[in-house]
Parts: sequence; structure tokens; C-alpha cells
Amino acid sequence: MAQEQRYVSNELTHFVGRSLQNDESRYLLLIAILRVGLLAAPGSSHATTSNEAGRAQTEIKYSITYHHNRPLSSNERYQPSVMCFADIPVNDLGLHIRKYSGFGISFSKRFLVSRGASPIMYVADCSATHVRNPLANNPENFDAVRQLATAHRNSGHWENFTRAELFDAAEKQAEVFSGTFPTAQPPEVQMPWVGREILHTFLAWYLFPYVKFFNPYLADDDPVNFYMEREWRVVGAVPFCLADIERLLVPKEFASRLRTDLPEYSGQMTFTDL
Repeated sequence: MAQEQRYVSNELTHFVGRSLQNDESRYLLLIAILRVGLLAAPGSSHATTSNEAGRAQTEIKYSITYHHNRPLSSNERYQPSVMCFADIPVNDLGLHIRKYSGFGISFSKRFLVSRGASPIMYVADCSATHVRNPLANNPENFDAVRQLATAHRNSGHWENFTRAELFDAAEKQAEVFSGTFPTAQPPEVQMPWVGREILHTFLAWYLFPYVKFFNPYLADDDPVNFYMEREWRVVGAVPFCLADIERLLVPKEFASRLRTDLPEYSGQMTFTDL
């Protein structure tokens, strides 16, 4: 029998209602999502139509916001409409629940991978590199480079780029080479691929939005310690039926109400009371 690793899970979990005022509002949001069968990302648009066979079909459109004046390391330069999931075993979700919400929905990794899910790449922003900052080649820039190193927490390696600085510089060069910035819709790239077009699509939709910078010195329970989330992303939205759901997570007081409001759901339920 293959040994399983406790620090990853076979299912990926999304929590809803973090910005809402109370658990009642979060519960109603979860029920609405379950009844519609669509986990939609903020900023994405969708329309339900019927095909020739008369079966309902969901059309999903993606969107992306691009901020020219913000560096890649701010995590705000590329902001596509994405759904985020945590790769955390259910018994270890307590810290994540305290940060986000007690109302969640999980799917198997296999299901979400078929919907385009992929884990993101975490980058320790202040990690030192061996790439020399060109400004350090001129002694007249000594004070300016030292100040940059302090601002970017470069652990004393002021003459070299931090990892955040290196990614920012490389991303700017990649943008110049690709010759464009993201459009609202990912282009339909047909074979044979045109070099610049496929590079643009790759960078703007499948690389930079999947890079997340974080401060490695923060405590595990810090609200902006993103590393602990083990995040996977799906661009756009995730259509599903109740049978696709691996687990629902709710506070115990909502359990019987959920079974009453959604009697057709017969899957797993986990209580999130801490």
C-alpha cells in the first residue's frame, strides 16, 4: 500500500463568504452556489443557454485586470478572475477556516484538474539571489541601492537582486519582448502557434497569474502569510453538479438545515466549529 502524505490532500477546498458580515449570510451564499451549480470567480461573466439536444450548458467568459503601475511582486499586476482552492487535509484546515470562513466546498483534485486547476508558485520576496543589481556597478549608487535593499528586506545582500526585484525586472523585459499586455479575453491560439502570440498567452494567463510573492518572516497565522494556503487556481469559474462535490464544510448548527434545504445532496459533510 502506498504511503500517503499528511501535508497534502486528495481534495481541494474553497471557502465562501469571507467578506460577509455573519454566518447566516455565508450559509445563504453557499446554498445559492450549490443550487446554481456554478462556483464563479469575481469579475467573470457567464450565461446559461441550451444546446440542440435541449440540455443546459454554461458558457464561461474570463476577464483579467492589468495594472501597469504595479510590480509583479505586489501580487496586483495581473489580476485574472480566478477561483482559489486550498490543498490542505481536512483535519488541518483550522488555521485556514479562522482566516476565511466556516463554509466551504471541496472537490477531488482529479475533478478540478480537468477544469483547469493548477497549483501556484510561491516566491519568498526577500530571498537573495546571485544576480547582481546593475546599479551596484557604479559606486555613486551605493546609498540608493542600500536603501532599496532595506525596503525589499534583502538580508544584507544589497549588491544583488532580491527574488522579488529579479522577477519584477524579468517580467518587464518579457512584456517588451511579447509586445503587448493582457486583453480582457484570452486569445484563441490556433496551430501552428505564432511565437509572440503564444508567449503572450503563456505569460499573461498561465504564468504570471500563478506566481504569488510572500514574506517568509510572517507568523503562520498572519492574515497575509499566503504560503500556508497551498493555493491552487482555476481561471474563470467551475461548473459542477452535486455528485461532483467531495465534501461540504459548515458549522454544526447549520448541518440539519442544509440537509433540509438541499435534500438531494447525500455526500460528506464536515463540521468547522473550532
